[in-house]
Amino acid sequence: MFGEIKVIETMTNLQLKDAKIDQAQIQIHGLSQNIHTVNLQVKQKFDIKRSKEPISGCIILPDNRIIIADHRSGQLMEYNTNGQHIRDIPVSDKPYSLTLVDTNCIAVTYGHSYYLEIINTKKRERKKLKCKNNCWGISNQDQKLYVVVLGQGIVVMDVHGKTLKTIDIDVSGVFFITTTSDRIYYTNQVSNTVHCCSMTGHEIWVFKDQSITLPGGISVDHNQNVYVVGTWSHNLTLIQHDGKDSKVLLTYRDGLNLPAAVHYNKEKNIVCLGCKKGSVELYQVS
Repeated sequence: MFGEIKVIETMTNLQLKDAKIDQAQIQIHGLSQNIHTVNLQVKQKFDIKRSKEPISGCIILPDNRIIIADHRSGQLMEYNTNGQHIRDIPVSDKPYSLTLVDTNCIAVTYGHSYYLEIINTKKRERKKLKCKNNCWGISNQDQKLYVVVLGQGIVVMDVHGKTLKTIDIDVSGVFFITTTSDRIYYTNQVSNTVHCCSMTGHEIWVFKDQSITLPGGISVDHNQNVYVVGTWSHNLTLIQHDGKDSKVLLTYRDGLNLPAAVHYNKEKNIVCLGCKKGSVELYQVS
């Protein structure tokens, strides 16, 4: 005789939550957290006409339209994923950084201007939101705009332009930013560093490697792994979510020339790069 089996029933106060509450944290796409298993496959490459400088901003909309910001030439343009130009979008200044607000609306900064705009890409309506100084990088999270404002830090405002708070961070040399539900990421071109901090500005990690020179555009995947371009080092690097490891995904040998902007589309697992002389490159992540 090895033992006895008994069944004992007791009451419990276990609370069950609706799965929808945490659905934003569910890894529905199944991407591995091991960055060394991530690979890129070329989907499309095309050139933006009239552009002679690196693209400053790019974003893939939910309906597959690609919006391109060319700061030097003052162009905001719409393309499809086949590289076909659809139209130019009227703007009030030279567009710099882009972020998605909703299905048809994007927010645009203009760098040296003291304002940003929310543009409805379907109705061609524009709403101007004022800032106290030059505003550069921008990211939208939960209908809050996180804006890099010179001399202030990261200003958080609602989509109506009301300032909610200012995160006290030295933004000298900071021109690109992205966010997740609980973190802020940005690059510093003066110190050649990539930063991760909390929503209150508490620094979580700083990444610096000699392989990345003049870090520019930055974007994040489902696992909070960070895509960042090195403009002068001509590469795209993937940094592990804890900032402790990295993998160079693309280099000059792959044809990458002065990349400045990067956007990771989480719905389709596509990386969009904006490079020298207005070239745009799309890669499927696997």
